[in-house]
Amino acid sequence: MTKRILTAFFSLSLVFFLAQVSIVQAEDNLSPFFVGWNPVVTATTTQSYSYDVEAFDPEGDSLVFSLLSAPAGMTIDSGTGLISWTPDAAQVSLTAYAVEVQVTDSTSTISSSYQLLVSGENLSPFFVGWNPVITATATQPYSYDVQAFDPEGDPLIFSLVSSTPAGMTINASSGLIEWTPTSSQATSTPYIVTVQLSDPTHTLSEDFEIVVSEATSTGGGNLSPFFVNWNPVITATATQPYSYDVQAFDPEGDPLIFSLVSSTPAGMTINASSGLIEWTPTSSQATSTPYIVTVQLSDPTHTLSEDFEIVVSEATSTTPTSTTTSTPPTTCTVNCGGGGGGGGVILVPSSNPTCPPNCGDGGVIVPPSNLPPYFVNFNPPTVINSGAVYLYDTEAKDPENQPLIFSLLEAPSGMSILPSNGLIYWAPVSGLIREEPYRVLIQVSDGLLSATTSYEIAVRGIITVITITPDVPLTPPVTPATTTPATTTIPVVTATGNPLLALLTNILDWFRDNYCVLGYLLWLLTILAWLAYLLFGEKDDEDQKEFDHEQKELPEDLDDLINELKSEPIMEHDDASVPGGSTTFQTLLNDKEISERKNA
Repeated sequence: MTKRILTAFFSLSLVFFLAQVSIVQAEDNLSPFFVGWNPVVTATTTQSYSYDVEAFDPEGDSLVFSLLSAPAGMTIDSGTGLISWTPDAAQVSLTAYAVEVQVTDSTSTISSSYQLLVSGENLSPFFVGWNPVITATATQPYSYDVQAFDPEGDPLIFSLVSSTPAGMTINASSGLIEWTPTSSQATSTPYIVTVQLSDPTHTLSEDFEIVVSEATSTGGGNLSPFFVNWNPVITATATQPYSYDVQAFDPEGDPLIFSLVSSTPAGMTINASSGLIEWTPTSSQATSTPYIVTVQLSDPTHTLSEDFEIVVSEATSTTPTSTTTSTPPTTCTVNCGGGGGGGGVILVPSSNPTCPPNCGDGGVIVPPSNLPPYFVNFNPPTVINSGAVYLYDTEAKDPENQPLIFSLLEAPSGMSILPSNGLIYWAPVSGLIREEPYRVLIQVSDGLLSATTSYEIAVRGIITVITITPDVPLTPPVTPATTTPATTTIPVVTATGNPLLALLTNILDWFRDNYCVLGYLLWLLTILAWLAYLLFGEKDDEDQKEFDHEQKELPEDLDDLINELKSEPIMEHDDASVPGGSTTFQTLLNDKEISERKNA
C-alpha cells in the first residue's frame, strides 16, 4: 500500500514539476526586434509608396506584422511586413501622418512608429540667382555657373539648345557653362543662349544674350581687368552691418587691388585683395541724401573704377510694418554702360522725380527701386531627433507685395525648402548625428532684392531605456521601438469586507507568486520519501509477510479451543505462607496439552 501511494505521489509531483518547467521556458521566450529600422518618411500624392519592415525573432518563431495606426488606405503584409500605399490628392497635408507598426511572435509584441509627410504632385525645379555674364572677349575663356533647385531633391539635368554659339558647352550635372570664343565670333550682334533645366517630370528654360568683343591690348599687350556681376547693395540701415563683395576678373590672371576713393562715407572700408566692402553706418549718417561710393580696380598696368550711391535709413526697433517704418525716398536707377571711370549708377531723390534720360553713353532707365523683403516671426526649432520629421514654415513679407521665392543657401544634407511658401522639411538620418550643430542659411527674394537669415540646428540620437529584471533576459536593442512584455491573466477575487475570503485570497496569491518554488519543493520531497522507502521500507514488508503466513496456519476452530480452555475448573491449594488462607489460580495448559486435547 505504501509503495502504491508513493508511486502515485511521485507521478503527480513529476507532472507538476514538468508543467513548471514548461511555464518557465515560455516566460523565457525572447522578444522579437526590428532590424534596420529606417522608414521612408515622405510620399507623393498619386504615386505608390512602400517600405519593407524587417524584424527578427531570436527563437525563430514566426512573426505577424500589423498596423496599429496608419492613414486611410495604407496596408501591410502580415507575413512579410511590406507596407504599401498610394495617397490620393485629398491626403496632401502639411501635418505628418503617424504610422505605427506592430510585430508579434507567439508570446511577445513590440511596436515602433514614424511620421510620414505627403506632398502634392512633383514640383517644378527653378533657377536660383539667375544673373548670367553677358559679355565675352574673343580668345578669352568665358564661364557662368548656372544654379538651380528642385523642391523634392530630384536630380537635375542642364543642357543648351541648338541655337547656342559654336563651342559653348554646359556641364549636365553642375550647370557650369564654359566657352572660349574665337576671333571670328567677335561681333556687335548678341548671341542668344538658352539654358534648359529638367527633373524627371518637368522641363523649363531661361535665355540670355551675350556680346563678344574683339581682343584688344594696351600697355605692352596686357589686357585690362573688369568688374564682374556689378550689382551693389544700395540701401543700408544705421547701426546695422552693411557689406558688398565686389567681383572682378583679369584676363592674364594678374593680381588685382581694390580701393575706395576719398569721397567714400566715413567708416567704410574695402579689402584690398578680396574686394569686400564693409561698413556700419552711425545714427548720424542716416539721411535721405545718398552717399556716393567709388570703387577703384587696378592691375599692374591698368586702373578703372565704378561708383554707386547708397541711402542710409534710420534704425527701427521693430520689424518694418506699414505703421512703424518710414519709406525711403523714391529713387530712379540709371545703369550706365561701359567700364572704367564715368560709368556707374545714379540715384535721383523723390524731390527730383524726373530721371535723366541717360548717362551720356546710352544708359537705360530702370523703374524706381523697390524695398527688399524681410522675415517675420522667425523662431525655428533648433533640436531634432534622428528619424523624426522636421517641419518649419518660414514667413516673410515684401513691402510692395511682390511674389517671394525662398531658397536655402546653406543647409545640412537632405534639408529642403518649398520655394513658394518657405516650408522647410527634413528627415535627418542617424548618420547626421553629431555634437556640432548644423548652420541653416535661408534666402528670400522678390526677384530684384533679397534678404537672408540663419540659425543652427542640432541632431540628436534617440535614447532607448532598457530596464533589466532578474528573471527577464536582455533582448537585442530595438531602435526606435516600444516592447510590450507577455502577460498572464490571473482571475481576481474580490475580498472586501470578508476576512476569511481575504485570508484565502492572500494564500492563493502567495501560491500564485511562488508556484515555481512549490513545484521544485514538492518534487524534491517526493524523491526523498521514495529513497527512504527503498532504504527502510523493505524490512517492514518482510516482517509483515511472515506475520501474515503465521496467521494463515492457525486452526479454523481456534475460537472453540479458547472457549474450551475457559471452561476448565479452577484449582485451589493451601498456601502455607499465608496463615489460614488459600490462593486461587488458574492453571494454563502448555502447547502439548492443547495439542493432545485438540487431537482427542
